[in-house]
Amino acid sequence: MIFEQVCAESPEMLPCLRLMCRRFDQIAAPLSYRRINLSANKLVASTGPFGQRNDILRNVHAHTRHVELRQLLDWDDVASLLAGCAQLDDLTWACGQEIFKCYFPEAIRRLAAEKWPKIRIFNEFTDYPGQGQSGNFLKTFPASNMISLTVHNRGFGQSVRPLYQFLTSCVNLETLRLFDLNDPSQPPNGRLPPVKCLLLQVRSWPYTPEEVHHLWNFSRLQDLEIPWHILGLMSQTMPPADFTHLHRLRTEHTWAGIDRPIEEYTQYHEMRTRFLTAILQEAPANQFRELDVKCHLPSFQISALSRHGRSLRILRLLDASGFEVDGSITPTTTTEDLAILQSTCPNLSEITLGINILSSKEILTFIDLLSRFRNITNTTLYMQKPPKIDLDHVPVTSDKILDLGQHLAKVLYEHKQGLHLSQVSINVGEWTGRKRAHRLVQANMKMDMSEAYQPRRLLNFSWDSQGIMTFEEATRAY
Repeated sequence: MIFEQVCAESPEMLPCLRLMCRRFDQIAAPLSYRRINLSANKLVASTGPFGQRNDILRNVHAHTRHVELRQLLDWDDVASLLAGCAQLDDLTWACGQEIFKCYFPEAIRRLAAEKWPKIRIFNEFTDYPGQGQSGNFLKTFPASNMISLTVHNRGFGQSVRPLYQFLTSCVNLETLRLFDLNDPSQPPNGRLPPVKCLLLQVRSWPYTPEEVHHLWNFSRLQDLEIPWHILGLMSQTMPPADFTHLHRLRTEHTWAGIDRPIEEYTQYHEMRTRFLTAILQEAPANQFRELDVKCHLPSFQISALSRHGRSLRILRLLDASGFEVDGSITPTTTTEDLAILQSTCPNLSEITLGINILSSKEILTFIDLLSRFRNITNTTLYMQKPPKIDLDHVPVTSDKILDLGQHLAKVLYEHKQGLHLSQVSINVGEWTGRKRAHRLVQANMKMDMSEAYQPRRLLNFSWDSQGIMTFEEATRAY
């Protein structure tokens, strides 16, 4: 049982355990070979000196269940090595990152068809359509064995119809990740497989409701990651009921401030936030496990979240306008909403929120509420600017933002109920906007621009099992 746990959590330790004694070697060897990353060195070793070769062949053939192929190899040699495997269950393919001609090797395809017809293939990278290729290279992959597929498009202007035709034949596909794809002018015949996990990085959603019905199948969708603007386009072609199986929803949105008239900006985010709320309300209660969104917080109904309180584990909830300093105040989670989350979401383990509380009394109330989340071990707080807190009793250095972050982290750690905190991250400071659009402001609005270009800082405070705190400042991020 202990070795199984080591294999699951720290597989890199298994070779060291094998060297400790013969008994450990006998236990750890099968686990070490259960999943292997087949490199050129390992392939050479398998044809090396007699004793070493026999040891490798014996363990690979008897114990290997999952093979990872991440670099160009002699595929005939690979097939010869794997041919003796008693049962190969899974194969990870990631060679497309090295070459543009990312065809699936015929020797491996033939071997899989003959010996392991039910092998599961996880394709981590496919360069579509590839340099000088059409999408026909996808036909070299055994479609019925595809479980996971990641596709990057680098050949803009070429039809992705062959890709969609290939996807319709991947009847056992569970995970699909599509990056930078042009949308087909006409959906192909047949629906895409009902995947469980879908990541879409597309520019548009140019479908009618009828086309969505004929092309996409969300009947098993549990995990969805899409751009925020695509969620809004989906709301015009799909009802919230199509997302009733979701467990996780993550929307990507880049903070750029208000770069349009305020009425248009508000309408844009309100519409998407209403659809988000409807999805949460349509799903069965206590189903969502993770929500990661930047929405229009003033129109977001916290009750839609609290109905998933017993299942929710990870929450990242921020306003779409961001934390730029340009004369506007960014909406954040209120103490009232935080109190509702604390009383209805007892199983949260990670939370990310914005905070715009400036007085010492209010911020300590907020910190006190956070400390009552008994199962939270990681929290991130976004602040538009440092609150004014009396730090007379705290050693003060020339870095006032660091002093503030360290003070808040210590208070939160010391007052935390239930599980101890392992990390507190504080994103604080003014927005760096030299190369990005500012919000639109009234011409007569007076602003203190001396702060407008101060960089944001991400301060990470963590604690070990002895309660000793360490600090690290991450690369500045927005």
